[in-house]
Amino acid sequence: MKKTIIKIAGAFALPMLVMGVVFLASGDNAFAQVREGLNKVQNANTGATANVDDIISKSINFALMAIAIVSVFMLILGGFKYTTSNGDSAKVTSAKNTIMYSLIGLLIAIFAYAIVNFVVNKVTGN
Repeated sequence: MKKTIIKIAGAFALPMLVMGVVFLASGDNAFAQVREGLNKVQNANTGATANVDDIISKSINFALMAIAIVSVFMLILGGFKYTTSNGDSAKVTSAKNTIMYSLIGLLIAIFAYAIVNFVVNKVTGN
């Protein structure tokens, strides 16, 4: 189970790390190129340029909301497991781990949101 979680986290973290390294290595010019490329996105219905800031912020907010919902669900599940453990030490440990990992996941999501907002503000120039 832990190996699966590590693989999933690595699948999401590795591309982010690579993009961060590429941006840092190329300097401020990379931010301008990303902004220019994103501005060329065309809306299929109207042919007008889509507002890149809205697309990015809606995507980030959706991802954060999904992570928060999963985290709250896991907190509830951990609490349910804890109350139904009947004093079995293995079940209590499992419930405590569920609660702890869901809280850690929520904190990571909050910090990721802050980091992404910083990068988006740097790219968009706000």
